[in-house]
Amino acid sequence: MKKPSIFFVLYRHLLFHSISCMLLLISIQSFAAGQKGKYYSPQKSTYVEWVRENNKTLLKSTINGVDFFSETGINLDDKDYVFEGKLKMEMLSKSGALPLIYRFSAAKSPVKLEIALLDNAVAFRYTAEIGKGMLVKSEASSFSLPEKSKVYYFERKNHWKLQSYAGTWESCGVEELPRISGSNPVQGPPLVLQLPDKRFAVATEVNLQNYSGLRWNAGTPYRIKANFTEGEKGFMLSTALCTPWRVMFVADNLNELVNQSVVRQLSPAPDKELYSNTDYIVPGKSVWRWFSRGTGNPEEERQFVDYAHQLGFTYSIIDEGYTKWEGDYWQQLRVLADYAYTKSVKLFLWNHSSTISDPSDDYHQMRTWLDKVKAAGMAGVKVDFMNSESKIFIDFDIKLLQECAKRQLVVNFHGCQKPSGEAYTYPNELTREGIRGMELNKMAEGPIPSYHNVLLPFTRLAVGHGDYTPLSFVNPGNTTFAHQLATLVAFNSPMQVIAEDPHVLLNERTVTPALDFIKSVPTTWDETLVLPQTELGKTAVVARRSSNDWFIYALNGTNETRDVRIDLSAIVSDFPRFEASLFVDDLKAEKVKIEMETHRPSPLKQDPVVPFMKIVRAAKSHYDITLAAHGGAVLWIRKIK
Repeated sequence: MKKPSIFFVLYRHLLFHSISCMLLLISIQSFAAGQKGKYYSPQKSTYVEWVRENNKTLLKSTINGVDFFSETGINLDDKDYVFEGKLKMEMLSKSGALPLIYRFSAAKSPVKLEIALLDNAVAFRYTAEIGKGMLVKSEASSFSLPEKSKVYYFERKNHWKLQSYAGTWESCGVEELPRISGSNPVQGPPLVLQLPDKRFAVATEVNLQNYSGLRWNAGTPYRIKANFTEGEKGFMLSTALCTPWRVMFVADNLNELVNQSVVRQLSPAPDKELYSNTDYIVPGKSVWRWFSRGTGNPEEERQFVDYAHQLGFTYSIIDEGYTKWEGDYWQQLRVLADYAYTKSVKLFLWNHSSTISDPSDDYHQMRTWLDKVKAAGMAGVKVDFMNSESKIFIDFDIKLLQECAKRQLVVNFHGCQKPSGEAYTYPNELTREGIRGMELNKMAEGPIPSYHNVLLPFTRLAVGHGDYTPLSFVNPGNTTFAHQLATLVAFNSPMQVIAEDPHVLLNERTVTPALDFIKSVPTTWDETLVLPQTELGKTAVVARRSSNDWFIYALNGTNETRDVRIDLSAIVSDFPRFEASLFVDDLKAEKVKIEMETHRPSPLKQDPVVPFMKIVRAAKSHYDITLAAHGGAVLWIRKIK
């Protein structure tokens, strides 16, 4: 074979070198901020560019045709790191990886700005090799809000609003947002916008770790800016700088909103070693004595294990008060866990965060307590009253998830902030509160208004699971029994903690017709479809599938009856092969009030409410349903065996 000439070898070398340089130029570019240059998402429906406005360099994000303008920058140890002048750009994503990530840096600055692009979202964060031991004093991070939008936010007129995120979901015009909460313009994520063209946008954060939780300061009209619990004092980093993602995503309709995958795509995957075995992570329903009767003694808690077994529930929660049991409560817990095991029931154990939050000696308090929890045969822990998203408590949350994973324990957080994708990175988080739930129906602030329940699937629950602790027939507030049943389908929580006393579920004649539904309704879903009858804040009509079964719920958030048509043929093509169980407001029946002398008293007066009726027959093509004021319905479709 003839050897190539020296000229050919040189030519090939020069050609390869030229191509390599071109590829390098594609992946690393330098440009002046404000210079034209767009950076696109995979399908090019979303892009960012740097622009100059009022002598400021802004990041302009165009998400499916909707423009948002952001200031960027961070203050570390009283020094501002901004993105002005000549910036270098690097592409960080591997070929085919999602999201596409671009990294920008200013000359001689150690702080980088990473921008993640999905076809319906833009997210940015700050990273650096420095940071450990430094104070984060503030971020310039912001998003503009389109004029004529409607904003959905949660409200609570006391200090609990941003401590526990347990506010009622409300709405206002975007122009009202700076003053809607009085003198404090700070709002908790997510903020949900209904845009002028009837699409939706969500502003939140993802991957909250090693940092303080983000809130939105809405004090400037048509703009929200990063705000933190620590305020001007700042907070100290314990690792190199890597902030959570500051995220804006757009959904064309409510169906896209509830099925968004942005949070999952921006969340790190679980640690393979820490989660090499996930068999212990089991979704399911739980009984909960505390809500109805208070935590019991060992014999009374044993009765609730029996109830869980009768109902086919997975868990029972032993809440606040067990440490007052006579004798060695750890030994009594072990005996109770052994008994629960014979009934195929797993136990959760409650604790106040203050007893295990000392970070000394690598959280020695926490690790010692968790060792005892595991030795007592518990399956999981419910940890309560963090009441803050300061960095100290975020570090605590993450450490708890990690230490529980080492011991194969699952976690339920209460008294906490919104989710930011923790369940994708730490899948042993089965649920978290950070939501205004059923407890309020036994508090002077309550009861929960029906429109709050109607809004939840499209606001708070659109970004992650929430432990609302649904279902109460004794304390339903102004909602109907069918409305209460519908919340079991509406509210996302892999661990669904049922508030109602199991004795009521098993024995009350106005409730027992729904017992088969309560036992069978799943806590995780394979498919969710928002139906066209949904009107945000007024009516929610949604179909959810688990395996071959469909559960279609309707919730009325208004003070008037509402007629709803459910077109089953558009959901299930072979509907004649299905059986349908319909639970719906019985408008002709006498109103009902269930009184239980054994229950913890409530300061609220409970009026009688509309009961439900149950209709079972072969499925038909469509259903015309009348919902009572504050009412509801559930249509359960099962294949005929």
